[in-house]
Amino acid sequence: MPTPQPAVKALIEYDGQYLLLKHVVSDQHLWTLPGGKVEFDESPTEAVRREVDEEVSLTVDVGSPVGIYDFQFDNVHIVATVITCSVLSEPPCVDTTANPADETIFNHEWVTKKSGVSDRPMNDGLAQVLASL
Repeated sequence: MPTPQPAVKALIEYDGQYLLLKHVVSDQHLWTLPGGKVEFDESPTEAVRREVDEEVSLTVDVGSPVGIYDFQFDNVHIVATVITCSVLSEPPCVDTTANPADETIFNHEWVTKKSGVSDRPMNDGLAQVLASL
């Protein structure tokens, strides 16, 4: 039986807005936060810094966990911890073209919690975490 895999998601805040990414997950176009799996012998803080750098080419200051959710796809069970982050460069210049992972990021947007989160298709667990903030 497969074991759940730990992951981190970065809730990156800049000027009152949060960064969302549009991915394809199990043939669905969903909005999510930057992040990914925690590698062996890597702390969650190290993982979130690495994932944010890989996916959107930003350097962040890592804050505190604000929620946890899980999801399954392709026979994999992921348990993701959402961690607050702030951008260390101003203005933030998001670049999704250098991502080494085999995943396609179709779009990114900076959104406010009220206007940009509730009306976008995303994982139910992530939506609940974001709604609780």
